[in-house]
Amino acid sequence: MEPSTFHVVSHRHEHGERIINATVSGKAVTVVIPLDVLAVLEREWNHVNTTRTTGRNR
Repeated sequence: MEPSTFHVVSHRHEHGERIINATVSGKAVTVVIPLDVLAVLEREWNHVNTTRTTGRNR
């Protein structure tokens, strides 16, 4: 199986959610993520990036 290509077409905040319109391997998709979940994902992603670039935990 080949890797999927992902391209964000547009994104917006609406009713406490982040709505992302994108194409995945040429097919249109809409992803809806509650903002509180998005905040946790962003915090954890920043933690992973910090650990990876500094070689230690914060």
